[in-house]
Amino acid sequence: MPTSMTKRLALESLTHRCGVICEAVGLPRAVGGQFIEQALASCDSGGDAASDDRAEQAAIYLVSMAYLGRNATPEEAARISQLLATESPAAIDLNLKAWPACQRIAASNLLIPTDPAVTYVDVSHTLFLRRNSGIQRVVRQLAAALAASNHRHEFIRFDKRLCGYRPLTEAEWARLLNWERFSSFDNKTMLDPQQKSVFKRFLKKAGRSRLGRPVRRFLRVLRDRSREMRRRLKQGLFSRPQPAVCYFFWQGRLLLPEVITAAAQLDSLTATLAATPLRSTMVLYDLLPITHPECFVSTTTAGFVQYLTLIRQIDQVSCISDTVRNQLQPLLPAIPRTKPTVRVAAHLLAGDFRPTAAAEHTGPLSSPEPVVLCVGTIEPRKNQTRILRAMVAAQQDGQRFRGVFIGNAGWLNGQFRHELQKARSRGIQVELHEGISDEALAGFYRTASLTVYCSVAEGFGLPIVESVMAGVPCLTSNLGSMQEIAEQLGGCSLVNPYSTSGIAAALTGLLSDREELDRLTEEARRARWNSWSDYCEQLMTFVVVDTAAKQPLSADQSLAHTA
Repeated sequence: MPTSMTKRLALESLTHRCGVICEAVGLPRAVGGQFIEQALASCDSGGDAASDDRAEQAAIYLVSMAYLGRNATPEEAARISQLLATESPAAIDLNLKAWPACQRIAASNLLIPTDPAVTYVDVSHTLFLRRNSGIQRVVRQLAAALAASNHRHEFIRFDKRLCGYRPLTEAEWARLLNWERFSSFDNKTMLDPQQKSVFKRFLKKAGRSRLGRPVRRFLRVLRDRSREMRRRLKQGLFSRPQPAVCYFFWQGRLLLPEVITAAAQLDSLTATLAATPLRSTMVLYDLLPITHPECFVSTTTAGFVQYLTLIRQIDQVSCISDTVRNQLQPLLPAIPRTKPTVRVAAHLLAGDFRPTAAAEHTGPLSSPEPVVLCVGTIEPRKNQTRILRAMVAAQQDGQRFRGVFIGNAGWLNGQFRHELQKARSRGIQVELHEGISDEALAGFYRTASLTVYCSVAEGFGLPIVESVMAGVPCLTSNLGSMQEIAEQLGGCSLVNPYSTSGIAAALTGLLSDREELDRLTEEARRARWNSWSDYCEQLMTFVVVDTAAKQPLSADQSLAHTA
C-alpha cells in the first residue's frame, strides 16, 4: 500500500505534469477533473470519423501523460478510452488516481515539454551497441556532424522502464560520440597477470568437467561482464541520471534515424505520432526484408513489417538512395494513413573516410602481393561465400594476392567460415578480421589495391563509397543501389553477384590488366562525394522545411529528390 508521503509526492507530480501539459497545449492551468474536462474539450473534433479517432487518441495521450507520466500501454489506453466514453471527468480522475501504475510511477516521473524549434534525434539502439557497421555507422556519423553544426537538436533515447523518451545522461552522450573508447576491452589493463592465470586454470578445469563448453562460455561471459562493469565504474557510466523525466511531445520535430523493432517503443511512438502535431521524419535504409525475405530470418522480417507501420503516422521519409525511394513509392498507396500525404525524398549517404595518423600503422603489412579487401557483415546477403570461391579460383589460376575479409558476424555465416578454413588449409591466401576499429579499417584501405563488394541486395552500399573515397577502386554488383552509386561515383567495375565465375573473371582481369586497374585507381582518386557534414545539412533541411505548413504537399513536391 502506498504511504502518505508517496501519495503526497504523487499528487505533487500530477500537479506538475498537468501544468506542463496545459502550458504546452495552450490551456488554462488545471488539475484533476477540471484538467480532464479541458483536455476533452480541446480534443473535441466535431468532424468526420477520422477526426473523431484522432481526437480520441489525443485525449488518451494527454490523460496518460498527466496521470502516468508516460505513454499508456495498449491495454491501459483501452481502459482510459472506456473511462473517457462512460464516466464524468471527476469520476475519471478518482479512478485513475487509484490505479497502481499511477501510484507507483507518478511519484517520480516528471515531464519535459518539447521545444518547437528543436529537432529531437532518437539514438536508443545505437547508444549501447559495441559495433560500428551499417546503420550504427550512419547514426554515429550523423550525430558527430550534428554536434558540429548550428542546428538546434537534442539526442534522446527510449527508456523501457519509463515507456517514453528521456534526455541522454552525460555518460550516454560521451558514449555516443566516442563509442570505441567504451566498447573495446584491453586485457592488459583490465586483468593483472595473477588474475589471468587464475582465470585460465579455472577455464581448463571447466573444460575437463562434464558440462564442458557451456561452463566455459558462461565463465567467459562472466569475465566480460566484470570487465565492462570495471570500465563503466572508471568512466562514470554508473553515475545516477537526473530524476526520472519523460519528454512530453506536442510540438517540435522528431528524427528517427534507426530501425525500430522493439514492441514497447513502437507502441509508444505510434500513440504519440497519432495524437500530436509533432512533425516526424524517418530515415529508410532499405526494404530488403520485404523484397528479399530469403536473406533474413522470419523474426527479422516480422519485426521490419511492424516497423513499417510507422509510415501510417510519419510525416516525412528520407530514403538513402533513389533505389529505395523507387521501391517505396508503389507501396505508399496501399498503406492506410491518418495524416496528409507523406513527403518522400532521397538523400544519398556520405562516404568521407579520413583516417587518423595512427591508421598508417594498422592493417596488413606491406607485401609483394596486392591486397583484395572485402568489407561487410558476414551473412548470406553480403555474398562473401561466392566472393571467397572467386578468390580461390583466381589464386588457383595463378593470380597472387591476399584476400582480406573484414566484418562483424551476422547470421548463417557457418558455411563461409568452413570454406575459409578449408581454403587456408590448402594454402590459399585469405583471412578474416572481425570487430576492428575505424583506424584499423582505414589502415586496411591504405594497403588495398582493390575492394570487392558484390552483395546481392543493398539499400545503399557504404563500403563502395568509402573504398573509392580512399582512392581504392571497387568491384561491385550490377544491381540496384550498388549500380546506382557506382555509376555516379566512378572508380568501380560492375559484375553479376550471382555468378562466381563472373566475379573470379573480373577479379583476374583487374589484377592482370595493370593499365585498367591504374585507370580505375586514378578515377577513384579524382572522385568527389558528399561529406557527412553535407549529408547532415541536406537531411536537416528536409526535416526542418515546411514544419509550419498546414497543407499537404503536391505529388511532385512529395517526391522531391535531393542528392
